[in-house]
Amino acid sequence: MSLLSRLFKSKQPETLEQKLAALNQCSQEQLAHHALNGELEQIRLAAVRKLEFGDALVRLATQQDTSQSLQSNARKRIGELLDSNALSVSQLSQRVSDQTTLLALCGYSSQAGIALLEQITNENLLLEIATGGSTTQLRQAAANKLESRMILEQLAKQAMNKDKAVYKIVRTKLEVFKEEKQKEAQMAAEVNAICGQAEQLAKRNVDDIFEVRKKQIENTWHTFAEKASKEAHHRYQQAMEKCQQKLNEILEQEKLREAMKSAEREAKKEVHKAVTGFQQLIDKMYNYNQSSHDELQNELQERERETENALADAQDKGLDVKRERQYLQELRNAAHNLAQQIQQHGSLEQLTDKLRGASEEQGQKIKSAIEKMVAQARAIKDAPTPEVVTRSRQAVEEWSTKVQSKAEEAKQSVRDTAELIRKGNWAVSQGYVGRARAIYHELEGKIGQLDHLPTHISQKFEDLKLSIQKLGDWHEFAVNPKKEELVRQMQALENSSLQPKDLADKIHALQESWKELCRGGQNQDEALWQEFHTAAQKAYEPCKRHFDEQNQIREHNAGLRRTLMEQLTEYLHAYDWENANWKEVEKTLKVSRDAWISYWPVPRKDTKELQKSFDQLMDQLYDKLHQEYERNRQKKLAIVNQAKGLVDTNDTASAIDTAKKLQAQWQNIGQCKRKDDQALWQEFRAACDAVFAKRNQESEALKEERQTAQQNAENIIQQLEEILAKTGDEFFANKARAETLQQEFQAIGELPRDSARSIFGRLQELAEAIQTKAGTERKAQVARSWQEVFAIANQVRRYENGLVNATQTVSLAEVQDLMAKATFKWPHDTKDILDQRLHDASSLTAQHQAEAEQKLRILCIRAEILTGRPTPESDKTLRMQYQVETLKQNFGQVQEANDQAMVELFGEWLAVPAASDVCALSLQERFLSCWLK
Repeated sequence: MSLLSRLFKSKQPETLEQKLAALNQCSQEQLAHHALNGELEQIRLAAVRKLEFGDALVRLATQQDTSQSLQSNARKRIGELLDSNALSVSQLSQRVSDQTTLLALCGYSSQAGIALLEQITNENLLLEIATGGSTTQLRQAAANKLESRMILEQLAKQAMNKDKAVYKIVRTKLEVFKEEKQKEAQMAAEVNAICGQAEQLAKRNVDDIFEVRKKQIENTWHTFAEKASKEAHHRYQQAMEKCQQKLNEILEQEKLREAMKSAEREAKKEVHKAVTGFQQLIDKMYNYNQSSHDELQNELQERERETENALADAQDKGLDVKRERQYLQELRNAAHNLAQQIQQHGSLEQLTDKLRGASEEQGQKIKSAIEKMVAQARAIKDAPTPEVVTRSRQAVEEWSTKVQSKAEEAKQSVRDTAELIRKGNWAVSQGYVGRARAIYHELEGKIGQLDHLPTHISQKFEDLKLSIQKLGDWHEFAVNPKKEELVRQMQALENSSLQPKDLADKIHALQESWKELCRGGQNQDEALWQEFHTAAQKAYEPCKRHFDEQNQIREHNAGLRRTLMEQLTEYLHAYDWENANWKEVEKTLKVSRDAWISYWPVPRKDTKELQKSFDQLMDQLYDKLHQEYERNRQKKLAIVNQAKGLVDTNDTASAIDTAKKLQAQWQNIGQCKRKDDQALWQEFRAACDAVFAKRNQESEALKEERQTAQQNAENIIQQLEEILAKTGDEFFANKARAETLQQEFQAIGELPRDSARSIFGRLQELAEAIQTKAGTERKAQVARSWQEVFAIANQVRRYENGLVNATQTVSLAEVQDLMAKATFKWPHDTKDILDQRLHDASSLTAQHQAEAEQKLRILCIRAEILTGRPTPESDKTLRMQYQVETLKQNFGQVQEANDQAMVELFGEWLAVPAASDVCALSLQERFLSCWLK
């Protein structure tokens, strides 16, 4: 293009983008001008978003003649300035005096609205903010400030199903009121209960716990007294006064009884004084003698008079003194008896002195007198026994012991004499003349010491004397011939062919016979004895030679045993026990013990010493071996315990491998004691057998368990298929059972490998199918419920139209009966909505009926927009207007189509009253076609 053409080319108008960009260079006055007077809406909106706080921004945000979009943008700009602290609430409140408008402007700021709200105390205004506040935070803050129960209840109705957050806050606050009311009711109930307890106590008779119970009620009342009503205070006070009156009456009675008891105590004290006086008199009487008889009688009479006076006084005061009278009578009798005995025998002290020097016969009489006097002291029951009585009793006891001891000594001497006579007779019967004569001489000495010898003992002594004389005569006549015969027998053994041992035994027997003949102390006859002794020595010569040879053999064996012990001692100390060959050690010990046994006989004098030394040495050697045995026993015992533990192991395969390793370890362990080794082996083998048997059992049991598990699984699958085949309520009634069956399937255990995969696959398919069907059935159930609700809503609408048009076709009772008999579950709060329509039906007019059609058409359009369905041609203009208005209000936000959106639309539809029959059914069909298919 030429330069000339470019210079004279007409100027092109600015585009929208250029105009918007130019706003960045404008001043605040220019921006205010564009915002207030701009030709294009887009330029005005952009200018508003750049304005600082001032008159222009306030005017656009508050004036009613401003378009909704400009006003909304101006308010948003104010909110931005508040959030950025470029503008404060106080600055804004100076320019905007109306509090509602000011709050609306602050509502576009997350912080300023809350700050302004804190200054508001008018609960009606707070209610408006809680229901119509521009932000959720503002509505919640307003709800939190409300305290009036009536306002909170109004807000609960308005926020229900519209603002869940606010509704939750309100319900929480109302719950506090409810709890306080419950607490007040509970407090009133507790106060009433306390009053009732006090009234019941006032009706009871006073017992041991009456006053305790009264104090308990009073303590409980103090807890609630401040919050109790005047009526409750009056009830409680009356009941407590009655209780106190009863207690006062009891106290008066107690005082009267106490006075009577005091008089009784005084009377009893006098009776006790009389009893004590009599006891003291008896105590003193034991020191009296015969010369004090008159004084004693006078004092007895004085005590009797005091006693009778005390008893009479006690009876006059109503006391039962029967027992005291009886005891006093016992004391009087004891005192009179004691006085008579003192007059007859003298004092107790005198009788005691006479007893100490009396003979046995005289002493028995004195003793009887003392015992009679002492017996009277038993009447003094609660007082100490007089000292003279104690001394007399002791003296009687000593005298009786002395007499008894003397009699016992005499009896023992007689018994000893009889025993000696028995021994003497035995010696006579055995032919022991000397012993019999010695016993006789001892008897003569003992009998001479006795004062009196019983007749039968004296006769036995004379008989013994005669027997001893006869035995002496016979012994002299019969013994010598027997001795001569023993000499001849001993001489015959000089050249005997008997074995040395038998010969020695024969010689010893003849010597014993000689000794037997020499018993009794007779003359031994020296000539016969020398002849017998010489013959015995000649006969014993072969025996002596034999026994000398035996002694040499014994000494040789003793030497061999000592040599063996020396060798074993060296073996004990020189052997390497840390690396011992224990089988060789065991063999060595066995050979040594056998050799020791073969070295026999040994001298008798050395037998015990040698055997003891050998046993000690062998004990040391066997201790080494036994220590090894014990170590081996412990090792094998540990293996046995491990094997036993394998029986309870769940992993059988691992248990079998371990058992085989334990068997190999067992073979490498040496022996222990045979008894222990056999017992441990039996235990070890039994445990191993149990492990191997368990493998076989588990294999069979596992196979059976898998088969059982497969049967159970197939049964569960069959039940799930039956549940899947059900529909409607019957399906939902059994759905919980399906979940239980799936849990049971998880617990049935291991399945056979060849069928496990197919069973698990089938179960998974059925679980998914049931879950899918649950969703489908639930939606169908919900759809049916909504269809039922809309059917009932049509009846409500017919009732409303009948009232408006004065052509009643359905009565209120019919509609209410229809709602009452509904068997489905009402979705959400639909029943409340229809109940409210029935309640408000009488106030409906033709104007409501005319407005209903427009509301229903808008609801149809909203449903079509949410679900993306086309709107009929006749309502497309209305749909366009609605969308434009929505965009202005929501700034391009689009509501998502979901179940909650559907429920909200359904609720709004059902809340529209009195739609005419002409449009209601067609619009309802159009509305429901968006959701219920």
